Amino acid sequence: VRLDTGNDIPVHVALQRIDDATIYLLAAIGDGVRLYSIPLRVPPSPPPTTQQEEEQYEFVKPVEYELVASVSCGKGAGSNAVAFSPLGNAVAVGCENGLVKLFSLHRGILTEWATMEGHSKAVCAVTFSPRANHILSSAKDGTARIWDANLQTKSLQASVSNATPLQALCVLNCPPPEEPKGAPPKRGKKGPQQVLVRGCAYGDLEGKVIYTVSSGRRSVAHLTKWKQLVPLAFKGSSTSPPLQYNGTHKVVCAPCPVSSMSLSGDASFVALGRVDGTISLFGLTKESPELWKQFETIHELPVTCVAARPVPLPLPGEVSEEYCGASIQYDVMSASADNQLAHLSRQRAPRKRRSTQSSSSSSYSKFQLCFHILLLLLAWFLYLVIQTTKQSTCSFTDIPCIREIVLWAPSTRSGISFPPQ
Repeated sequence: VRLDTGNDIPVHVALQRIDDATIYLLAAIGDGVRLYSIPLRVPPSPPPTTQQEEEQYEFVKPVEYELVASVSCGKGAGSNAVAFSPLGNAVAVGCENGLVKLFSLHRGILTEWATMEGHSKAVCAVTFSPRANHILSSAKDGTARIWDANLQTKSLQASVSNATPLQALCVLNCPPPEEPKGAPPKRGKKGPQQVLVRGCAYGDLEGKVIYTVSSGRRSVAHLTKWKQLVPLAFKGSSTSPPLQYNGTHKVVCAPCPVSSMSLSGDASFVALGRVDGTISLFGLTKESPELWKQFETIHELPVTCVAARPVPLPLPGEVSEEYCGASIQYDVMSASADNQLAHLSRQRAPRKRRSTQSSSSSSYSKFQLCFHILLLLLAWFLYLVIQTTKQSTCSFTDIPCIREIVLWAPSTRSGISFPPQ
């Protein structure tokens, strides 16, 4: 499906499957968001195997999308990032003016529910917690903030009725980045370099682990792992403790700023797109993030977005066993301003499998060729010996003729490299 937005440029999109027949696509365009409905059409199965079945096979026709809703986040707000709630009943929007908007979604109708105020600069990314009770946002002010997203909580309902902005439940302050080597001296005021938190994501189902990626405008980038702190007074208690997170591990993930981030569906790795066109995969299975794979300069321009693998199961469209002899599972898809779309995998390129019959036949044919050549050489040698003998021993009674030309060898020795006897 191809959606036409006219002259308006979408800067971020999110997908949510509503039921077995419909997918919602949310696009951040201008100062607001647009909600599109895309029907699903599943082709008949199984695929055709004979020519007669192929003639009767109905191929999927292009689907027709529908613009369901379009809402504004405010004049000059500038929507930068969007996200669906895992429950499908809410939508979060991160704006250029630092606000985070929460909309309720019911039967294709978007209703503004709350405004969250706290970021002093543009919001780069927003995401819901797996339990859909919190919203995590990151911005260019060097912080990541956690907000209340439960539509049933009294505090959120009170803010809606009073139209007062919500405040963050917790603030994660990313440390300033290191200065790059050979950086020119700063002019004007001296102070810490500006921190840009480009991406954020939850690393577990309970929301106790958070990953953020931050950097300066031209410095190295850091991938930070945050863990929730639970005070001793709240351990074993039914009362929820206040949200507090501590940055336990911080690793340098790129020598230049990171422009996009995406966490895999099973939280086993994170994909990072850099401004130099390189894409890095960091494994999250151990206590500290570690580099798995790095795809150097895949794109000629900065990576605008990356999408990590949603599930570890085979996805439609991937190469199957029956076509090339090996299946390839893509780990990341990436896009860039160079109009290129890349499918990346940590698997090595599969080698062409040779059947045992073909390999044995090829080796047998080589053996036959060598055997035939040896037979020809032996026949040629015997022919020369016979011809020479006929010419030399015209008469067996002529003993001197035989003694001078024919070479005799004793039965106890092999070879002919010795004087005649």
